[in-house]
Amino acid sequence: MTTKQLQDKLIETSPQSFSSTITKGIDFAKECHKDQYRLSGEPFVNHALRTAITLAEMGMETNTILGGLLHNTISHCEGNSEEIKEEMIDTFGDDVLNLVNLCNGINKATASTQTDYEIIIKFILNNAEDLRPVLIKLADTLDNVRTIEYMPSERIGSKIQKVLHIYAPLAEYLNLDRIKKELEERAFEIYKPQEYEMIKEKMFLSNITQSKKQAYLEYIKQLLSDVSPKPTIHSRVKGIYSTYNKLHKQLKEGGNVDISRIKDLLAFRIITNTPDNCFNILERMMDKGDIITEEFDDYITHPKPNGYKALQGPLLLPEVSDTIIEVQIVTEDMH
Repeated sequence: MTTKQLQDKLIETSPQSFSSTITKGIDFAKECHKDQYRLSGEPFVNHALRTAITLAEMGMETNTILGGLLHNTISHCEGNSEEIKEEMIDTFGDDVLNLVNLCNGINKATASTQTDYEIIIKFILNNAEDLRPVLIKLADTLDNVRTIEYMPSERIGSKIQKVLHIYAPLAEYLNLDRIKKELEERAFEIYKPQEYEMIKEKMFLSNITQSKKQAYLEYIKQLLSDVSPKPTIHSRVKGIYSTYNKLHKQLKEGGNVDISRIKDLLAFRIITNTPDNCFNILERMMDKGDIITEEFDDYITHPKPNGYKALQGPLLLPEVSDTIIEVQIVTEDMH
């Protein structure tokens, strides 16, 4: 997309009552990044616009969107940084400047290639009284990983390790499953392209596809159509990187490396209102399917030590196919 198209999309996806403020932010970013270009050759401001669009599409409020739009203005602008900060406060307020400064702090925390990744994650979360800078950094990283092929080859390895071991886990911690999955998939595709294509082909040959997931989803919806209140159902196809890790674990354990042994390639989370309804839904599904009893867990009656509750495990619904799926049944409170 061109800079103009990105500007229009950002204004369209941002809160309409603050469109004039977003327009000021766009002008501010364009001025700061004037004559700056990405390694791909595109204007640098396009990256700032895409970062802000991601945040707007996530439903973030205006200051967070502005923080994403301006996150590189202090570190990358050729002007006097103190003057830029003063202008930012005058135009957008202290909160936006604080978000930009905190984003720069995350950049410094992740700059080291020697510090253990878990220590970095704990440091970021322990110092994040406000999670908005973490969200901005995730949106920034998501755009960077989408264009990572333009980065010099000697820098790609360390960047990908940070994506896989810092930013994807942060996204998981914040329950940003879509962002986590895209970060992992894109990084893995660049880092180990042969393994990526191998797993992708294995999943395709096993018919682990969006269309099959949709077939299961429609079947489950119909099966539970007269349950009151109507449950919410989330579904997903397991990511290629996550599948690779499961197969790698099989290899390390000395077992037979077989994608069919992975029981959660297709997974469904069913959310209802009470624990009793969780059991009612399970009973309904057992009428039409076969539970693998030895692998099915009742964490409602016997919660995990960390308090996690759910009915979960592998299930076969032969009226759809012979693929085993994973089902989690929870209440809103458990979710």
